[in-house]
Formats: sequence, C-alpha cells, structure tokens
Amino acid sequence: MDWLGYTGGTILTVQLVPQIYRVWLYRDATQLSYMFIFMNCVGLSMMVTYGYLGNDTPLIVSTGSSLFSSVVLGWSKYMLS
Repeated sequence: MDWLGYTGGTILTVQLVPQIYRVWLYRDATQLSYMFIFMNCVGLSMMVTYGYLGNDTPLIVSTGSSLFSSVVLGWSKYMLS
C-alpha cells in the first residue's frame, strides 16, 4: 500500500512545479496569495508531524516535499513582491 502514498505524494508535489517555474521564469509572484501559502504550509506541517508521530514514511516524504515546494513559493513571493 505504500505505493499509493508515494504516488499521491508525487502528484501533490509535482502540482506546484509549474507555478514555481512560472514565478522563476517571469520573476513575478504578485499573483500569489500569502494566505494560500501560509495555510498550505501550516496544513502540510501538521501532516508531516502526523506522519512522523504515526511512523508513516510515505506521508512524511510526500507532505515534506510538498511543504518544501510551498516554502519556495512563499520565499519567492517575499523576494519578488
């Protein structure tokens, strides 16, 4: 069943790659919402913690990588806006 977690996590992580690429390409993050980024980071942090406490490696890896992508977007928003 771990494959299901890793597959879903990969999809969740990859979903932010086009947004990160677009921000990097155009050097413009004005359309990103701080509230979206904040709420996404908080929710993903809670999921990473939940996965850690439950010793659920697929959950930790997938939400951790999604959290990293969200932090990159937040950093981009801060630096480019």
